Amino acid sequence: MFGSSTAQLFRNSFFETGGLLAMGLFSRVELPELLAPSELPCVSIYLSACIHRKSGAAQKQFQQAIHLVQQQLNQAGDRANDPDFAARVATDFRDTMQTLEQQVINTLTAESVVIFYKPRFLRCYQLPGCFIETASVGQCFDLKPLMPLLTQGELFYVLAFGQSRVRLLQGSRQGIRIVSSEELPEPLVDAIELHRFEPSIRAARSKRLIGSRAVGRPLIYDDFRDDFLEQEAFLKQQMHDDCQELAEQLDRFLEPQNAPLLLAGMPQLLSTYRTINTAPTMLNTQIAGNLDTMKLEELHQQAWNRVQELVSSEREQALRQYRQAAQVGSASNHLGEIITRAVDRRVKTLFIASNYQKWGRFNPYTWEVDVHWRAEAGDIDLTQLAIEQTLLYGGTVYVLHPGMFSSSHSASPSTQSDFGTIAAIFRS
Repeated sequence: MFGSSTAQLFRNSFFETGGLLAMGLFSRVELPELLAPSELPCVSIYLSACIHRKSGAAQKQFQQAIHLVQQQLNQAGDRANDPDFAARVATDFRDTMQTLEQQVINTLTAESVVIFYKPRFLRCYQLPGCFIETASVGQCFDLKPLMPLLTQGELFYVLAFGQSRVRLLQGSRQGIRIVSSEELPEPLVDAIELHRFEPSIRAARSKRLIGSRAVGRPLIYDDFRDDFLEQEAFLKQQMHDDCQELAEQLDRFLEPQNAPLLLAGMPQLLSTYRTINTAPTMLNTQIAGNLDTMKLEELHQQAWNRVQELVSSEREQALRQYRQAAQVGSASNHLGEIITRAVDRRVKTLFIASNYQKWGRFNPYTWEVDVHWRAEAGDIDLTQLAIEQTLLYGGTVYVLHPGMFSSSHSASPSTQSDFGTIAAIFRS
């Protein structure tokens, strides 16, 4: 009924890449596909990194998740109008998981993995930090554990200039990881590879290119000086060109994600790159040091502190903008209005308290929002809907601790109680 199986489609890609699954790099760019409506069962699996766990923990975690999903698919098949189709979905899921099992297990020794499956659709992501291990089947993918990564400042990147190479790292509150070349577009990989040589090797290569005039005749001081100056000029121009290509490709890759970029490495290299790349998401601060010897834990701590300083400043500025917008009717603290505006692509900035959750229903035909005091059958998490729709259409989300809103700016007493939980600035 759904043509070639997901397992077969995956195997074709699997063997074309030499037996390695090209895991994706999760960002807000992935949301349109993952949030698209589906009439097929959607499987969501969250597997937490097994660092410092006993041998075999990753395999056990993976197999338990697969077993749990199989049970849910079988139960759904018993209730389905087409049991044969449900059985084929369960078989396709099992075959697909068997094909990718070993690579997922290997990845879990260092990083967390998220898997989204439905017939003819498979997405796998490596992520920094740890997650609560879950496996579920529903009418849509369970993205709630990933939403914190897309709120402002929770996901960031570090461009690390080492002595011998350049690396791109992805970080979050919980950890940091090196982004593999399989997760990046080919032009960006090529730009990063331009920096793979040791300075001494690059100097030797340039000398062979421009020092030929000294061959075959006695070397005198003027020749040596001229060769040295020419080599130095060549190296500077080569470094400039390499950095320019890297800046262009990295900006093209990071622009849709709206995530902060932090530079790290030797000050001279950072200075050269900063004069070329003026992207607004690049932080003014940087981490200086020899990244070839710096541990990832130390790099993460320094990077996280700098990113949070920036986000704190941006958040305070956004809150001032909210207060100004509220005075002219371009902002609201009413959940129902915020949801309808978010679905209509009109929420520019959303503020939400970390402990805020409201259950209810949203009618996509009438755009009516019903809020319930407690969850009822058929309800959805309305706060989650507001976050997803804001991010889906390019908005910014700030998660705030209770009390960070100033209730003295509430528009009216009737909305006073909601002001400490959620608010939004609307696009004009």
